Formats: sequence, C-alpha cells, structure tokens
Amino acid sequence: MMRVNRIAAAMLLMTPVLATAANKEHEAMARDLQMLGGDVQKMQRSIEDQMLTIKTLLSQAINDTGKSLTSAAALDVKMTERMQSLEKSVNQSVANLNSKIDSMTDEFRRVREDVSDLRGKLNRMDQQLADIKTAVTVIQTAPRAEAPPPTAAATPTGPDPNLPPAGVSAQSLFDGAKRDQSAGRGDLALNQFQDYIKWFGQTESACVAQYHIGEIYMGKQDLVSALVAFDSVLEKYGRTCSSYPNALFQKARALEKGGQPTSAAQEYRKLREDFPGTDWDRKATAALRALGFSTRSPARKK
Repeated sequence: MMRVNRIAAAMLLMTPVLATAANKEHEAMARDLQMLGGDVQKMQRSIEDQMLTIKTLLSQAINDTGKSLTSAAALDVKMTERMQSLEKSVNQSVANLNSKIDSMTDEFRRVREDVSDLRGKLNRMDQQLADIKTAVTVIQTAPRAEAPPPTAAATPTGPDPNLPPAGVSAQSLFDGAKRDQSAGRGDLALNQFQDYIKWFGQTESACVAQYHIGEIYMGKQDLVSALVAFDSVLEKYGRTCSSYPNALFQKARALEKGGQPTSAAQEYRKLREDFPGTDWDRKATAALRALGFSTRSPARKK
C-alpha cells in the first residue's frame, strides 16, 4: 500500500512536467506549420509569377507569329506577282520568236519556190537553146541547091541519127515523156527519155531524164538497170544535177530491195553526209533505223 501511494505521489509531481513538455512540442509543431504555410504561399506566388511570365511570352510569340504570317503572306503575294510577270514576259517572248520563225519559214518557202521557178525557166531556156543549135546544125548539113544531083553510084544519105527528127524539140520531147510516165505508159516514156539524152544530152534536163529512166526501171522491178541509170546520174552529172539526191536515195532503195542492206546503208549514210539537216537526212535516218543500222550523226565535212 505504501508503495502505491508513493507511485501516485510521484505521478502527481510529474504531471506539470509532462504538461510543460506537451506544450513545448505543440508550440514547435505550430511553428513548423506556420513556416510550412509561409513556404506554400511563397511557392504559390512563385507559380503565379511564372504563369504570368509564360502568358506574357506566349502573347508575344503569338504576336510575332502573326507578324511572321503576315510577312509570309505578303512575300507569297509578291512572289506570285513576280512569277506571273515573268511567265507573261516569257510567253510574249516565245510568241514573238514563233512569229519570227513562221515569218522566216514563209520567206524560205518563197525563196525555194522562186529558185524552183528560176531553175524551171533556165531548163526551158536551155532546151530552147538546144532546139536552136539543132536547127542550125540541120541547116548547115542540108544539101545546097547548087550541088549536083547524086549519081546512080552515089550512096544515098539518110537523116543524121544524132539529130532529132524535124519538128521535135527538147521541150516537147521532155514534156511528152513526163506525160507518158505519169499516165503509166512506161515503155513509151522510157524511149522518149532515152531519145532526149541522145539528142539533147548537153541540156540541164538531161540528168533529170536519166533519173526518170531509173524510176521507170524501178517500177518494172528491173533493179539492175535501175542501178545503172541512178549511177549514171551520180557519176556523170554529179551534184550539179537537181535530181542528184533523188538518185542517191533511189539507188539505196534499189540496193535494199536487191538484198544488199550493207551497200544500201552506205548510200543512205552518204546522203546524210551530203545533205545534213534536210528532209533527205531525215529520210535516210529513218531508212537506216528500219534496216537496223546505227543512226549516229555523220561527221560534218570540213
């Protein structure tokens, strides 16, 4: 009993001490809470300040972006206007160039037609001159009135085979042969062209008549005779003949039809070399391609 009383007394004595300790601990916790509240307020103010800064920066960025977009739009408008102006200028230049090309093409065609007309006139004059020479020759070789009559022993002389019959002119003979050739009377035309070369072989149209002989033989599928006729145009008359490229092309075709593609290709290449950039060049190129040969552009003559 005495022991219990002592313990009770001791507890009574310790009660103020425990109360004092509890108060101190409570005060410390209160201080800690107060400090934590202050820290929270500081953090809240810091977050608010940062959010305000972010809002300000975002607003500036939006304004700058708007300005950039405006500048980009203005630049796009300027570029579009510039491109439209450039396109208009290019189109106008192209139109002017096409107009000049068309004009030059027309002028070239007129010049070519004039040259063709002039060549035709020269051929006609050449044929007329040949007719005059023939007439003069006939007059010079005609028997004179004072010549004694031939005796019975004398050998009669017939017409000169190198001279055309009376009334036959170079122009009429050539035109008649062309008409017969166009009408499909090849044999008759062939004889007339051969007579033309025999009687009027010095005229400008003689080489053309020789070319037409080759054409007639080609139509008759007489390739050997056609090659001889075309070779005569190429070797006897050469490039001075207006039918020279025709004869060269037809010779190549005759060789091709005759089963000689390599020889034909050589003639096609020669045609391209002699007449680069012309229709003959293009025709020969197409023929070479059809035969399977190289169509590489030939070296230009120096």
